Amino acid sequence: MIIRDATEADMPVLCELCAQLGYRGDPADIARWYSGLAGRADHALIVAQSDGAVLGLADLSERRHLVGPPMAELESLVVLQSARGRGVGAALLAAAEGWARLRGLAGVNLGSRVTRLDAHRFYEREGYTRIKEQAIFRKLFPAT
Repeated sequence: MIIRDATEADMPVLCELCAQLGYRGDPADIARWYSGLAGRADHALIVAQSDGAVLGLADLSERRHLVGPPMAELESLVVLQSARGRGVGAALLAAAEGWARLRGLAGVNLGSRVTRLDAHRFYEREGYTRIKEQAIFRKLFPAT
């Protein structure tokens, strides 16, 4: 298995992976959002690949706060359903942690929907501790 940076050529499978997480982003939107992230020093989008096929992705960014040390925020980690249970998620998580360590960050934060109990067990097996539960609020602005 190879862990590498995502490229624009990966967009079709990245859209499929996002859909498996429940995000129904339009491929054009995802491509546009990717172009806004590609090359940023404070962001990483990495994929796991085996035999030429992308099996999973990890999307993370550097977060700095007034009330805590700089941390990496794992925005999403998803493995193709057909590749789960084969170490892909663990490899992506290890790569994300390596990215955070190289940047001198204090650790990795992540959120996981309360209904994703298998994901919670996976993160706990990988040494993560649940620190709180919270409500997430959003306000979207009209498109301009």
